[in-house]
Amino acid sequence: MNIFQTIAGILGENDDVTIVVTKSAGGRLAVSTNFRNRAVTDKARDLIAPFLVSGTPDELDAEYCGIIAEPLEQSSGIQTSMANFEASKKLAQAKSQQASAAKGKAENERLAAEKKARALYEEARKLSDGKRHDEAARKLEEALKTASETDSKKIQDLLDKCKANKAPDIFGAFEDEDEETPEETGTLAEPEGEPEADTTGETETEDEEPIDIDPESFGE
Repeated sequence: MNIFQTIAGILGENDDVTIVVTKSAGGRLAVSTNFRNRAVTDKARDLIAPFLVSGTPDELDAEYCGIIAEPLEQSSGIQTSMANFEASKKLAQAKSQQASAAKGKAENERLAAEKKARALYEEARKLSDGKRHDEAARKLEEALKTASETDSKKIQDLLDKCKANKAPDIFGAFEDEDEETPEETGTLAEPEGEPEADTTGETETEDEEPIDIDPESFGE
């Protein structure tokens, strides 16, 4: 089998093979064959020793390809496994870093929300001290949305007090009274019975009997 055909069948995309040939005094050749996967960064790869074979040129021409095929395949398999392990390790580390970053971001957002809730509570407490219970209640309801479990209790306690001390809705009371008295529309109804006399115009008088006057009496 041709040496290059043998090596080509074993080599992968990231592999290379180094062959070092040394001639001894007796005319024999010592051949060192080293397989390397460039994707492997672990120094343990260097512990895999090169495969050594020696013989005369004729012996090596006849037997070298058959002798080195199995050792090269074994070295290739070991280093391929190492490369796959390193790749999966890097992927796991990347995912772990992403998860840690996401967790850290969520934690920062939670702390910021709790800080805001505590600030709203302090504002509401001052408003409550100033008898502005309606405004305080609105801030406390907003604070409850992001407050921690520990802070929620004292926020709820103050909210209950503010609701108990809220001013009555006087405008609502007026509206209720209006609803109870329906609005009257149209003309007033005529009163029953005899109409009253009209005192603004001329009044009717009974007819009186005429007085007879003797014209001759004026001359007496």
